[in-house]
Amino acid sequence: MQNEALFSICPLLLPQDKNGLTYDGFIEINEQTFRVSIVQPNVGSLKDASISCSWRLWNILHHYQDVIKQRLHQSENLASFLVEFKNLVEKLVKCKQDDTGQLSLPLDTYSLLISELEHIGWHKLAYTNESFNIIKLKMRDARDREHIVTVHVSAEYPDILPKCSADVPEPFHFKGSKITEGRLLECIYNEFCEIISSHELFWNVMDEIDQNCWILEPEHPTRADASRRVALGNNTSLLVRINVQHPKMMPECHLMGADSIVMKLRENMNKNLHQWDPEIPVLENLEKLLETKFPSRQTTKKEDFSLECGICYAYRLDNAIPESACDDPRCGQPFHTSCLYEWLRALPSSRQSFNIIFGECPYCNKPITVKVK
Repeated sequence: MQNEALFSICPLLLPQDKNGLTYDGFIEINEQTFRVSIVQPNVGSLKDASISCSWRLWNILHHYQDVIKQRLHQSENLASFLVEFKNLVEKLVKCKQDDTGQLSLPLDTYSLLISELEHIGWHKLAYTNESFNIIKLKMRDARDREHIVTVHVSAEYPDILPKCSADVPEPFHFKGSKITEGRLLECIYNEFCEIISSHELFWNVMDEIDQNCWILEPEHPTRADASRRVALGNNTSLLVRINVQHPKMMPECHLMGADSIVMKLRENMNKNLHQWDPEIPVLENLEKLLETKFPSRQTTKKEDFSLECGICYAYRLDNAIPESACDDPRCGQPFHTSCLYEWLRALPSSRQSFNIIFGECPYCNKPITVKVK
């Protein structure tokens, strides 16, 4: 059984005696082949085992001999050690050492991180950089959405708590209230999982909006974004900000577009505020509130709502999309607010009162206004 496991991990590493005490051969890492020899004095025990390798591999590993010996002697069997050994070599082959050939982290820290990752489970490791001072751990929530926490490890680890970041709607700062010695990464991971669990309802609501509506902004929503600008049609849109702590409650809403259309929708919203029901889907509530249906993704295209600015002829300008429009329903031409402001400001017929500029639509010559930001 052991030989089968070893063969699946290192098919070119072969036993040299019938008792399986000595193995000699090659391991393949990143399309490179390295000579390796492992000797076990006693059957079934790696306590006093030794490992030797080619000079090429030795040049990569000679600063990490203590780590390798420790893992070799503490591993349950040769197969589990070889899995760790290959992972370590794979990372070190890519690692760019400085002129002194020293680690960016102390050797003890490196050894501790390897031990902690082994305890957590290598399957939860999403990424680590060449210096091993950036570690990303992953988990999946009840709806199989993947979430990642990034841990920035310093040379003072674990005495100084690492900085952590994650794609969540509220900043993730590791509190460190429940730390088990030698298990700091696990404590960070567990606290991260608790935060993910507490936000699952929020992400359910955001997914409901993303999957059923045309999202104008943000262009590429992340798990940290609590706002969505949703297309309504007729050059109007609804900016919704979901309450992170209470996602089923009525969100902040801001209607954008031509006043002739927005005013009616705003009247509907004010009239129907009392009908909000936290027991039904947020999207259904919003449609009741506005007395309108959101354009279906099945029967419309996003391009139908991504109309370009009538002045610069672009849809997106400096990450902004058109949010002003002509109030005349026969025109309704959208504009970037900055474009419309510059256009009206340049016309001698325009006038300004406080922070509002009054002028004429460049297309239909009907009155149009824009607020100065």
